Amino acid sequence: MFKIPIDDLNENSVCGIYKSTARADLLQATAAVIWDKIGAQYWYAVEAVNQTFHDICDDERLFAGRTMVLGGDFLQTLSVIPRGSCKDIVDSTMQRSRLWEQVEILRLIQNMQLDPANADAHEFSHWLLDIGHGRTILENGQVHFPQHM
Repeated sequence: MFKIPIDDLNENSVCGIYKSTARADLLQATAAVIWDKIGAQYWYAVEAVNQTFHDICDDERLFAGRTMVLGGDFLQTLSVIPRGSCKDIVDSTMQRSRLWEQVEILRLIQNMQLDPANADAHEFSHWLLDIGHGRTILENGQVHFPQHM
């Protein structure tokens, strides 16, 4: 949708959308954008979209005043950085962007996919969260599986 540059994405990138095009008209008429899996996006991409909104709307507010719902789980897949270290990968996330300071974070607190009557599913969801937070990783880097799993 945004024509984010792939091969040469950098901190000065803008998207391939130009004024006086149908796509620019669509974005100018847009009130809100829902962008899921933001944790897997390089922060350069988010800033390129922000700059593109500025350019096509002649508006310097964050995303030219559009509501951006950036959904995602930073415990899931992060950006792929070829030959990148753990630090390189973490540094590529949206949380490293200068825009992050302006993001209002809303947290979901109830897992709607989880049947509250199913104790095994509830235990499994907590175990997955523990993995995401590194609480079940052993000193040798292996993950501890409960015996019944």
